[in-house]
Amino acid sequence: MRRWLLLVVALFLPLFLAPSASPEHEPCVDVSSRPFRQGMNSIIRGEVRNRCPYEVRDLRVTLEAVDGQQRPLERAEYGVSPSSLAPGGMAGFAGVVRTPEGTVAGNARASWSHD
Repeated sequence: MRRWLLLVVALFLPLFLAPSASPEHEPCVDVSSRPFRQGMNSIIRGEVRNRCPYEVRDLRVTLEAVDGQQRPLERAEYGVSPSSLAPGGMAGFAGVVRTPEGTVAGNARASWSHD
């Protein structure tokens, strides 16, 4: 009897718990980027695509220069135009991040909000 009770609790418990991931951390906004090194700077260009089932607003891209262990060395934040994307929408971006000694790559991450 106790086994059945534990099984029922284990099956239904996730229904009563709130989701742990906030919308900003859902993997439904894709970012693809290409870094181009130019002297002490990296120019990072790319696209942001909304795969969420809802509109995303206040869309921003954080560009990072990272070392060999993927630790950020420098950061720059840019707004994306348009700053709102409907489901399936896409927007391009371009920005510059300073690349100090030891930099091996440039990354781009998106942040956004919704209702």
